[in-house]
Amino acid sequence: MNWNQEITSNLYFSRTQSKSEIDFILVKNANYHLIEVKSGKNQHISRAMIEFEKKYAGQLSILSKRVINQSVYLQKEKVEFLPAYLL
Repeated sequence: MNWNQEITSNLYFSRTQSKSEIDFILVKNANYHLIEVKSGKNQHISRAMIEFEKKYAGQLSILSKRVINQSVYLQKEKVEFLPAYLL
């Protein structure tokens, strides 16, 4: 299996009935990495991340939570905010 197949076979998204969504959920070795992509200088933890974490608390191992944005780099309540240019 090549690298691209490995990533895409473990890449998901989540959407609730209320239409909030997590853009990317990468699953590797039973660990979940939640990734949101936002335009602008977003510094808010998304409702979707909060809802996902509450829903699956104790059931899934959420290893990381990241928000990719235009230019803000900071750590806030266990969520890492990263500017897109650092990827």
